[in-house]
Amino acid sequence: MASGGGRCRVETPLVGCNLGRLAPGKSRTVDLVAFAASSGSKTTTAKVLTSDKDTSTANNAKSLTTNVTGSGTTNTYSTGSIAVAIPDTDTVEVPVDVTADGTILKAVANVRLNHTFDSDLSISLISPAGTEVALSSGNGGAGDNYGSGANDCSGTPTSFDDVAATSITAGTAPLAGSFSPEEPLSVFAGENQEGGWILRIADTAAGDTGTVGCVQLRIRSR
Repeated sequence: MASGGGRCRVETPLVGCNLGRLAPGKSRTVDLVAFAASSGSKTTTAKVLTSDKDTSTANNAKSLTTNVTGSGTTNTYSTGSIAVAIPDTDTVEVPVDVTADGTILKAVANVRLNHTFDSDLSISLISPAGTEVALSSGNGGAGDNYGSGANDCSGTPTSFDDVAATSITAGTAPLAGSFSPEEPLSVFAGENQEGGWILRIADTAAGDTGTVGCVQLRIRSR
C-alpha cells in the first residue's frame, strides 16, 4: 500500500506504485508485505521514475538484502484414486479439499489423467479465493495422456512446478514428469490455503474423451 495516497498494483514479478504528484521536499511511504517461497538471502530493489526533469538519477534506486529463515511446512492434499470422466466438448471440475489453515508460500499441482488427444484439453487450477491459474492449454499435440503408468495416484503424474526446467508448452505426450505451467503458481502466494480447490479441465474439440485418475496439491505454507 502507498501511505498518504497513490495506488500500487502487481505487475508480475514486480509491484508498481503510482504516487501521484509530490511537492518539492515532500515524501510518501510505500509499505510492501512479501511472502518468500524459500529461505535464504533475498534482494529487494526499489526504483523511482518521474515524468519531471531529474538532474540527479544516482539516488533513484536502492537495494536491500534480507535473510529469510525457515521454510514453512509442506503437505500434500489428494483426491485419492478416482475415475472422473472428461466428456467430449465439455468441462469437468475436480475438487481437492485442503483442511489445514495456512498462508501459501509455494504450490505444486500433480495431475494424472488419460485422454486420447492431449491438445484438446485446457487445464487450470482455482484456489479457494477464486484465483485461477492456467496450467496447460492445447499442449501435447495428438498424443495421449498427462502422466504415465496406472491412471490413479500410483502412476507418474504431470507435475506443474514453477521451478521446472521445461515449460509445459515444450513438452511431449504423455507429459510425465515436471513442467513449469503456462501461468505461474506463485500468484497463489500469500493466500490462505484452506478450503475447496478446483482443477478445471475443458475438452475444447470433438472426437475424444478421457478420465481423470488423480489430482494432488503439494503446498508449502506457514
